[in-house]
Amino acid sequence: MSNGATHHAAELSFIAAADGGNVAEMINASNSALRDMSLAVVELPPGKARPHLHNQTEEIYYILAGAGFIHLDQTCCSVGPGDAVSIPMGCVHALENRGDSTLRYLAISAPGFNPADMQFD
Repeated sequence: MSNGATHHAAELSFIAAADGGNVAEMINASNSALRDMSLAVVELPPGKARPHLHNQTEEIYYILAGAGFIHLDQTCCSVGPGDAVSIPMGCVHALENRGDSTLRYLAISAPGFNPADMQFD
């Protein structure tokens, strides 16, 4: 059985996220046949997102535009277009945009993103 679908960026609707960015879920269980993962486009204005962790979700961030720093537990590393970040369950993380323009990235979550799984320090 195939229930594949195409999802278009022009149809995205961004909302304010609890961690400080603006997020648009592109693919999730409500608009696709996928049940165990999701894809979101995130835009982070200059500044730092709130550190948080997920106890039931793994994430991958893929940086599309802008530059910043990813904080993973006690480490910090610069990131820019083409970089990917793996975030295991239980890892405290925050993306920091020190630039003058929006940092844009894809967030892939498995299982699919659930706001109830975000725990803030």
